[in-house]
Amino acid sequence: MASKADLGKIVSVISWLNGYVGHDFKDPAKIDKAVKVADLEYLSRCWKSVREDVEMIYAQQGRPLGALGIFKRISDAILFAYFGTYVVAMLFDILILKMLIFSPVFLIAILAALLVHPILRYKATRGVKEKSGTYARELQKVRGVIQDLIFCLCEKIRMQGKDPKKFRIELSDPDYQGITVVGKPGLIGSEYYTAIPSIVGALVSKAKHYIKVVDPWATEKEALEALFKVNPKVKIKALIPDEIGKNKRFQTTWKTVEEKTAGNISISSCDLDNLNNRVVITRKGAWRAEKKGWHTLVRVKDRKEKEALEKAFDEKWSKAHSI
Repeated sequence: MASKADLGKIVSVISWLNGYVGHDFKDPAKIDKAVKVADLEYLSRCWKSVREDVEMIYAQQGRPLGALGIFKRISDAILFAYFGTYVVAMLFDILILKMLIFSPVFLIAILAALLVHPILRYKATRGVKEKSGTYARELQKVRGVIQDLIFCLCEKIRMQGKDPKKFRIELSDPDYQGITVVGKPGLIGSEYYTAIPSIVGALVSKAKHYIKVVDPWATEKEALEALFKVNPKVKIKALIPDEIGKNKRFQTTWKTVEEKTAGNISISSCDLDNLNNRVVITRKGAWRAEKKGWHTLVRVKDRKEKEALEKAFDEKWSKAHSI
């Protein structure tokens, strides 16, 4: 069984491979080391499938961007130092520091230092993007491996009952399945989207026919946000408690986003009674949460228990209030 440290290595490899999609190239030797230390068969197999492609891209494009990370760290350090100086000057009323931080010459120097990284990165990445068409096929393979590793990570987190919030992934775009985006790129800090694994999202994405979700603990935010990435071929039914479903604000918000689901997601509310656990049901299987968190989902192995859960769901659904 993989340890938390091993799962962290999967996160690192996902983020580093994502760098190739986002034109921020990590030395393949560093990925080699992380994969070897983790000693996870699936991770090793996924990495080997794109190792030569990544090596080729790095040899052609990686080195010109190598120094950009240094300039980024310098820019961030200068900005944080400036704000730190500002806070100290205001708190302790230090006149000489106030004169310094408001000095036009000092402000121009700070601004110039902060612009170095964006300008250099723009020039470097523009040149890289112009040539990226020559290895579009290789990048598509890398994207596929990233998606496979996200699913692998979700499954291992679920099997071990780990908290997904402790495994944050940096991605250049939010279009992968099995994730929930919790942070966007900004001027300060990360240049990527920050996401956490979505256990339900992974189950939904891999479902072939339909999925039924019971969430007695749903909040308004959870019921509306991307608990799952919608697979166009899969119909999703979600049962939530009446206190959320009958909330006028929730109903209004749902109507504004319902069209975006292309009819794939239906939400109904009712008094859940005996369905008092978070439950996921697909054609091939069922999972019941041992505690409130989605990451505590455990597969229901008994066929009769699975059938009983689905029967209870269908009965509730037929009497529930459509949102």
